[in-house]
Amino acid sequence: MTAWSPYRQASEKSVKVKGTGWQVDAIAERAPAGVDPKALDLDERLGRLDADGRLTLAADLRVSVDMLRGECGLDPDAPLLIYGAWRSEGALQQGAGDRIELQARATHQDVRLSMTLEGARLHGKVQLAIRVILGATRPRQPVTAWRAGSVLWEQVTTLDVGQAERFPTVLVPFAEGSQVRPAGALWSLDLDTSDLSLPAIGGLVMYVNADHPAAGLLRGEVRTAAARGLQAALKLDLARLLVRIALTHDEFLTSDRKWPAGSVGEVLTRNLKAAFPRTPIAVLAGQFKHEPAAIEARLQDRLGAYRTFAEAK
Repeated sequence: MTAWSPYRQASEKSVKVKGTGWQVDAIAERAPAGVDPKALDLDERLGRLDADGRLTLAADLRVSVDMLRGECGLDPDAPLLIYGAWRSEGALQQGAGDRIELQARATHQDVRLSMTLEGARLHGKVQLAIRVILGATRPRQPVTAWRAGSVLWEQVTTLDVGQAERFPTVLVPFAEGSQVRPAGALWSLDLDTSDLSLPAIGGLVMYVNADHPAAGLLRGEVRTAAARGLQAALKLDLARLLVRIALTHDEFLTSDRKWPAGSVGEVLTRNLKAAFPRTPIAVLAGQFKHEPAAIEARLQDRLGAYRTFAEAK
């Protein structure tokens, strides 16, 4: 609940959240019978969500409707709505699931909420919320919510989905003799750096070679130690590539502007700060020019990719 409110709000007891709250929706995600519970772990699934992937969450609740209305000073017919919402602080994105109307003059009501998250819109810390709000504007009364949308009850859970960039992924066959995507390569990153202020979502795509024997491991289609090691290696390769692009891009290095949220420039800045949080960009550029191997070693140390690979063996 909010620390202070100009109107009365309901107590935690008025809404009972079953289990641990938001969970991966096993039905929507078509989880097979007898699946390993770890396969539906929310933190892991969010952390592995690709930019072009979606994940449906569900939460089961029992609402003490009459208690909630009474604690908020509302009459038995006051319209109430309950819904789930999410907010990604790092990506400056937010969204919500469907709103469900709570019954009038009801004692208890069982509710199942759902909402779908998109990988491209998630970065860093993600807040998952459940809210009960006033459904319509009411006559004003002292210390009682009257404006539609006033939050009467709220529970917020914060998860960290990591600082790794999520790129739209396209599965295509690579071609023999190609200078851009040769047949033996596993992946290729297409990044338009002609204008760093443009949205990255439209100018940044990762292509995966559909004919490569490791394509399924890379895309997480199988869950093995080898797959985890390969995904850790990819994370290092992508970070290394973005660092090199940033520290050799004249406009990026000479401009003192703050790049728009979600732009190519902001993605490059965010990747550098995630890898080297305490080193100014100008210092990194100088070190990269004179001691590129030192930058590579620091990047390996920061991301721990080879530790992950060794643990996966």
